[in-house]
Amino acid sequence: MSNILEFSYLNDFFLNIGAVPSPSKVHGFLVGKLCGEQQYTAEAWQQDLIKFMELEYLPPAEEEMEQLISLKALAEQALGDEQLSFTPVWPDDEASLHRRAAETSLWCAGFLEGLSASGLANDTLKNTDDAEDTLRSIAQISQMQTEFEDEDLEEAEKSLVSLQEFVRTAVLNVYLGKSGASAPIADEDGNHTIH
Repeated sequence: MSNILEFSYLNDFFLNIGAVPSPSKVHGFLVGKLCGEQQYTAEAWQQDLIKFMELEYLPPAEEEMEQLISLKALAEQALGDEQLSFTPVWPDDEASLHRRAAETSLWCAGFLEGLSASGLANDTLKNTDDAEDTLRSIAQISQMQTEFEDEDLEEAEKSLVSLQEFVRTAVLNVYLGKSGASAPIADEDGNHTIH
């Protein structure tokens, strides 16, 4: 069941059930909803999921739906983990740079959609400059260029890794900020401290 948080597993699973959006975008949407709502139930996730994945006319079988519901529980667990183990679902380093950049962009777009669909229920998100700056940065990443010139690949690789770590840390800050918990802050070297 832990495979469900791996991009390649989810990608195959989504293809088998006829889902339209990318696993990255679906996971981003889920995490956005978890960040924006105080109580996001499995039932609400199931309803949102069917709409978001465009499966209204061909809903997943019960066993498939159970796996999709477990995605919520695992994402919630990772977001709340004291070891800061949360990682967005996007392809691993074996995928092409273009694919990884495109899926990172889709993850961010899904995150913003989920956060927006939650109604930004948390006043903390609406009233802090840091949260606004973070969301603006994530919005820019959701629209980033995903085609790279051959001579720029090494630099683009470094930039993508930095952007992915920024997104991961920013999302943890938003999630932990909603509950008033201490949030991880990454310094220039990528080391995390709790504030």
